[in-house]
Amino acid sequence: MAGAAFNVTECPEECIAFAGSIASEDFLECRIGGSATLVGIPDGDAIVPAGYQTLYVLTRGQGLVIQQVNTQPVFTVTQLGLYRIHTLVYDPATLDLSIVQFGTTTGFDVNGLLIQGGGSICASLDVTGAPHLVVGPLLCFLLDPIFGVTPVDPQTLTASNGTRVDDKMLRAVEQDLPMAITSIYPNPAVDQLNIEVSLDLDVQVEISILNAVGQEVLVPGTMQPGVGNSRMTIDVAGLPAGSYMVRMTLGEGVITERFTKLN
Repeated sequence: MAGAAFNVTECPEECIAFAGSIASEDFLECRIGGSATLVGIPDGDAIVPAGYQTLYVLTRGQGLVIQQVNTQPVFTVTQLGLYRIHTLVYDPATLDLSIVQFGTTTGFDVNGLLIQGGGSICASLDVTGAPHLVVGPLLCFLLDPIFGVTPVDPQTLTASNGTRVDDKMLRAVEQDLPMAITSIYPNPAVDQLNIEVSLDLDVQVEISILNAVGQEVLVPGTMQPGVGNSRMTIDVAGLPAGSYMVRMTLGEGVITERFTKLN
């Protein structure tokens, strides 16, 4: 008569939405004519339940700041930098995308709303996405032999030869110039001039001294100190007193810094 008691409750429906994976058509994209077109290639392994939709999300930078969305994995951008194309499989009835503010909301914000990110909404976002590095003409020439021909790990952004896209390289990409003069001293100078530079890539830089009317008066040569901060010393004792410029040249990229020479 006692029997066996059972408590029957409604089980939550399993979330089977899956964004799958997506790859870059080309990791390195050179901005030509002020814009670049980024194309992602879905691997075809997404799971889109009935009533769900697929949307492609473009983010920029390491913080995955959302820039654009599209029904196709194709985007046109004008800024230099690191981008990713992500796949989002979602139910419009449960995930309100009006919360997304372009340039502010991040992919991490959206992922945090989903079950996979610790939230409660059934949807799937491929957080890794398909990375694209959009560069200007100068770095396109320098980086193409590295990233244009070798595979890149989409998670670590490391090429098969070990070259990695880190914060230094991203700064160089966004400025399209992987070098900067960080200090020049003493200024005014009498006999010697110290130049401290910062390089974001291991490249060769030409250095010259120009007078006030832009004429080359001293060509110390070239330097290739490697990535990081370096210092070189130039003998300026033979220059007449006056105003001069240090010019550093890398391809078509040029930076200058003024100094004064005293007798």
